[in-house]
Amino acid sequence: MSDNSYSTTFGPSTPGALNLIAGQTHGAMLAPDLFAHFGNPSGNVTAIDGSGIGSVIGDPRPSPAFDNCTLPSNPDPTKARTYITMTGPNIGDLLNQRHVTWGWF
Repeated sequence: MSDNSYSTTFGPSTPGALNLIAGQTHGAMLAPDLFAHFGNPSGNVTAIDGSGIGSVIGDPRPSPAFDNCTLPSNPDPTKARTYITMTGPNIGDLLNQRHVTWGWF
């Protein structure tokens, strides 16, 4: 089905959704879980620079930071989920600046 697909991403849904709303997958920052533990970025975020920002390559779903529907974390730091936040503007920010009502479904 995707033999002639020339998209910027191929794979899990998170990078595709980020490309749709932000035009890029760079800007991911690891966020702590409820117990202040950080999950492993391996397979989710790559090329993390000195300021802690990298590119999303995997599907950390269902673990976005600040999501009330995310499953609770495990108090064991070796089993911490990988939570991420995104830095930089996206289309939602641009719509908010113009006072346009919007939603993501």
